[in-house]
Amino acid sequence: MVAWLKRFETWSKLSVMALSIGIVTAVGFVDYFTGYETFCFIFYLVAVFLAVWFVGNFPGVLISALSVTAWISSNIATGERYSSFFVPVWNAMIMFVFYLVVVALLARLRTMHKELEERVRQRTA
Repeated sequence: MVAWLKRFETWSKLSVMALSIGIVTAVGFVDYFTGYETFCFIFYLVAVFLAVWFVGNFPGVLISALSVTAWISSNIATGERYSSFFVPVWNAMIMFVFYLVVVALLARLRTMHKELEERVRQRTA
């Protein structure tokens, strides 16, 4: 794993969650100040990754929901107008499903990584 990423392994789960929430908040503010025409959803994935990899699946889902809420809220707050109430709900659902797919893939990748690390330990012993 990347050296700077290994540092987070020593952090408590609460600290990683606080960092993830902080990242969502910071990206939400940037999203708000750049306006609804700029799409910043990729930056929310940093927080989702940290939550899934270092805390667990359910916290990753919570950060995903918080990211979608921040994204849609910042768009509405900056003046984006929709033709009906259904449009922002649909957009939020599509984005949330995308984040859920990312959470599932990261969780599986984390499991495979841990299994591989264990096999390497066993074979080198």
